[in-house]
Amino acid sequence: MISQNKIVLLTQILILLHLAGCRSDIPSVGNPTTTYQDPAIIVPVGRLKSPRGIAVDQTGDIWVSDSYSNVIRRISPGGSDKTLLTAIPFPTKMGFDRSTNNILVIIDQNSILSISPSNDVTNIVFSFIASVIDTTSVFDVTSGIQTSRAINTVIVGDVDGATNGDIFVSALANDAENFLIRVRNGIASAIAFSPLRPTVQPDRSVHFLSTDRFGDVYTSFVTDVGASGTTTNLFAIVPGNLLASQRFSNIRISPTAQGSGIDATGRLFIAEPSLQQVILVSTADSSPTDYIILPFVQGMSAPTPRDVALAPNGDIYVAVSDLLDTSNTLGAVIVYKRNPSL
Repeated sequence: MISQNKIVLLTQILILLHLAGCRSDIPSVGNPTTTYQDPAIIVPVGRLKSPRGIAVDQTGDIWVSDSYSNVIRRISPGGSDKTLLTAIPFPTKMGFDRSTNNILVIIDQNSILSISPSNDVTNIVFSFIASVIDTTSVFDVTSGIQTSRAINTVIVGDVDGATNGDIFVSALANDAENFLIRVRNGIASAIAFSPLRPTVQPDRSVHFLSTDRFGDVYTSFVTDVGASGTTTNLFAIVPGNLLASQRFSNIRISPTAQGSGIDATGRLFIAEPSLQQVILVSTADSSPTDYIILPFVQGMSAPTPRDVALAPNGDIYVAVSDLLDTSNTLGAVIVYKRNPSL
């Protein structure tokens, strides 16, 4: 649910002052005594090749896009492999279809794969290859108006599903414009975009996306491109009333943030590869934003978060790769187990 109150972001300076430590006291909205155990590596380096996506199903099993192995792994909460889905073309970001409880996966940067946790059956629910996208009424986040906007050369990034069956994806089109696209009953519609195109190549990235239980979509859009760099802000997009969408002006997100997860209270966890942190934002009230610094991972020089997933019991799972690994052979999964209040 969108709050009308200001949401506070820790300044970059404050974040840098804490780089030496690892937070284990991430506050929970409405329950500040909730803590998390010290992080544990449940999938060590050597089993994954640069994973890009992670999700947790209703039974607590963890699904990981083993991206450079072209497989999807189903892993028990204890860390053992349960299922291996092979010949999946470059699986990346993952989401959760709240209408079916299926796992959603972006494959080959152009299609949405659905996986049934009950029987591991896979199904392509939509492909953007040669698909027509409705662009007649798209919300321009920079001007606050609805307009038409042509789309070409779509590269799909993150994915998540709403309780009404709508599936949302973030995408790049038109030479690095950020788009939010909705897929409903097999029909794709562009519903929001930023016409600003970063000039620096690393900033020309597909952004993260998460949908809350009310159907609002949280993602980021480029809001300024200038000599000092690219400015990217968090947005709450209301698909049913685009003019009610909200820009969080005080929450800046790096252009390379490409994965996220959201819990039932509206806490948004954003994987920030450039900071080597997971940033926490409360979308429900004005409680301060917090962050998670990744622990040392044996075999990695610079563990970097790629995606985040929240388990039904509140545990936090982070898929990580090595920022310095140019061969894309290193990956791991970290868990922050939730402790009940004492």
